[in-house]
Amino acid sequence: MIKTSKETDYEIVSNYSKQDGNIEKDNKVTSVITIEDIIDKVRNYIEKNYDKDITLNDLAEKFAVSVAYLSKAFRIQTGVSFSRYLINKRIEQAKKLLVGTDIPISDISKSIGYDDIQYFYRIFKREVKCTPVNFRRRVRN
Repeated sequence: MIKTSKETDYEIVSNYSKQDGNIEKDNKVTSVITIEDIIDKVRNYIEKNYDKDITLNDLAEKFAVSVAYLSKAFRIQTGVSFSRYLINKRIEQAKKLLVGTDIPISDISKSIGYDDIQYFYRIFKREVKCTPVNFRRRVRN
């Protein structure tokens, strides 16, 4: 069971010191980072980088936690898995672009992180229950 910051006996302690973005080993500063802080940072990272190839492994390494811990904590804090959250973000962005622009669907696919347009079509159809082309037509009529 992962406890939240409300349960003060469970916190992640991280030792680090930054100088010009580099970590120094000699002068360590101890700071307490709660799971909410980490998940907020992960969510912000996804918001800014959903168009890139993001994996849970990469994020766990970036935020210095285990993959299993991050996966469970992310689900507890957001109510959905990491992969579901990323898909939702990408589909949300695709819908905005389909409605508000005339950008070709192949370009939209790439701009939201799907280099394979066929895969994008499959994901979009599974999530929205219609193809990107039909979605664009439907919302514009």
